[in-house]
Amino acid sequence: MLIPGARNPNITVGQPGLLNVAAAIDPIKIPIKLDRSMGDIHPFGNPHFHLDPINDIKISKRIADPLSLLLPKSSEVFNKNYKLFSEKVQTPLKDGGKRMKPFARLKIVTYHRIWSYFFRRFGLQYGGDIEIKPRLPPTAKHLKILVDTMNQNNINVVIQANFSEEHSSEFIKNQTGAKILVLPASVGGVEDVESFFDLFEYVVSKFEKEVPILSTRLTTR
Repeated sequence: MLIPGARNPNITVGQPGLLNVAAAIDPIKIPIKLDRSMGDIHPFGNPHFHLDPINDIKISKRIADPLSLLLPKSSEVFNKNYKLFSEKVQTPLKDGGKRMKPFARLKIVTYHRIWSYFFRRFGLQYGGDIEIKPRLPPTAKHLKILVDTMNQNNINVVIQANFSEEHSSEFIKNQTGAKILVLPASVGGVEDVESFFDLFEYVVSKFEKEVPILSTRLTTR
């Protein structure tokens, strides 16, 4: 809606001024059908792709190439920065892979499916959603069913972004004893998270410090 409204022909589809980084990634959850009864769904798939380090490498390439075409005199700088960034990402990717390995196959309840790409990269599994549908708050009946599911399947970790309402998670915590992991979903989400590397380190460290390792044993035995 914003692109046509800008009345700028240089940023329309097919023009070099349109930089769509989403085109660089393999999207999750592209809906088969679209209607408002399904909640606030995204027609092109889950948009939170920046939480997978591999996607960030692809995104940086998607940025460098069009900028090189638009500003050919600076193409060497763009390509150099892309290579530096992609090399730098390898460290948290490998290190994070080792640190997240104990949590592989861990089932986790989330408030909203912000973490799908992070889950896919590190082998985590969804155990349920607090939202009844995307961006639609849960009903009492939905929370009761979710609590029963968690208790029956030994699911005792809940993740939510730090901008989501907290009373639903607190209710679940009181009913199940689950650990609530509150995380920023993007750079700037909390103080001192000023880059992708800060964000990634913050999330992985939170898992290491706050997620009970007992959960992994319960869901993988």
